[in-house]
Amino acid sequence: MVNDQYGHNAGDAVLKAFADALREHTRNNDIIARWGGEEFVLLLKNVTLSEAKRCINHLLDVVQRLSTLDTAVSFSAGITQCNRTSSIDELVKAADDALYQAKRNGKGCVCSAS
Repeated sequence: MVNDQYGHNAGDAVLKAFADALREHTRNNDIIARWGGEEFVLLLKNVTLSEAKRCINHLLDVVQRLSTLDTAVSFSAGITQCNRTSSIDELVKAADDALYQAKRNGKGCVCSAS
């Protein structure tokens, strides 16, 4: 939407501001990776599912206050918890399924995999 309405430079500025917010509001040992055009993966080490939800909701609050444009900036997130028996592909699929549920629930929503 930002690219269509404001141009690609504005879209890039939003992505940069978003990445900066992720870096500023996560721990040094957390892993942040861009996963495609406008998707990111955040690996929060040694946290419970409720702690992860709290962190993501805090990030959502931070991002909604970004003032890069005169339009609201938000994101939806899908969360899954890693266990020793799940493969990376299974974890990504679980998080992706939760993300699509969050998108169906509306903007600025966080859902966890069941």
